[in-house]
Amino acid sequence: MATGHFGGVFPSLPTVCRPDGELDLEGQRRVVRFCIKKGADGLACLLFAGEFYKFSDAERKKVASTVIDEAAGRVPVLVGISHSGTHPAIELGRHAREEGAEGVIVTPPYNSNFITEASRGLVSHYRNIAAAVGLPVMVQDYSSEGSVGLRPGDLERIERASRMVRYVKVEGPGHLGRIKRVIEATEGRVGVFGGMGGRFLIEEMRLGTIGTIPGAEMVDGFVKVFGAMSRGNGGAARKEFRKLLPYLDFLTRNFESFVSVEKEVLKARGVIGDAAVREPCIPMKPGRSRELMRILRALIPDDHDLISGDRTSLS
Repeated sequence: MATGHFGGVFPSLPTVCRPDGELDLEGQRRVVRFCIKKGADGLACLLFAGEFYKFSDAERKKVASTVIDEAAGRVPVLVGISHSGTHPAIELGRHAREEGAEGVIVTPPYNSNFITEASRGLVSHYRNIAAAVGLPVMVQDYSSEGSVGLRPGDLERIERASRMVRYVKVEGPGHLGRIKRVIEATEGRVGVFGGMGGRFLIEEMRLGTIGTIPGAEMVDGFVKVFGAMSRGNGGAARKEFRKLLPYLDFLTRNFESFVSVEKEVLKARGVIGDAAVREPCIPMKPGRSRELMRILRALIPDDHDLISGDRTSLS
């Protein structure tokens, strides 16, 4: 396959903030160290879980530089450069390349007021980004109400327009069926990653995905599931996945606050000092934090940081 070398578990990193909403770059470094320590095969930053749409382009560049610098070549870093326009996406992509990113992730232009305009320019949007940035491109195919989604045949036209479009992350309603269609239509030319918070990892791998982009907070659990499936040990994979299910069900029930949930888990595990989410945001409902902690204590009872509150182990 002409898909390069990306594959495995690439957690989508949150963008860490202080209580006042400003960037916490040291906290960002701690998340990088945590994910690498727990076995991540690569890192993805500034995706929807990283709330890229709430940060200025200058702030996004700071986050990308920090993640790439902290990773220090130990694992590949993919940087989200999604934007409402092609030219600013190219600017972010060129910065990511200069800093040492190994690839970029791009959603279709996101502006629901101009869906027709964006949809008609999809192929040129990706072709121009790929040509100008010169890094492998992952298309993030997420369709939802009010978004600019990929229509049947769009991905094939995009990847045929540029040899640098090598990957796609498929998620959203009906994503398993779309994964199957993408794999069949591109005949191995495009490496397919799953998303959906890792909730359907086993089903996705059975269809032929080569990687997954879940949240960062439970990366160690997903590494175990992915590893077992890759070795052909479905029984072990299902056993490890069942351990994650109470948490994944909680995340699904609180999806409108999923960024808050993921940051609360990272705080509980001693990775970051504050679970602040930049406004606008939807906090967890009252009482949900206690339920979350009960789930975490059952899921990772031997997590030293969770039990003691110690925050020094990743320094």
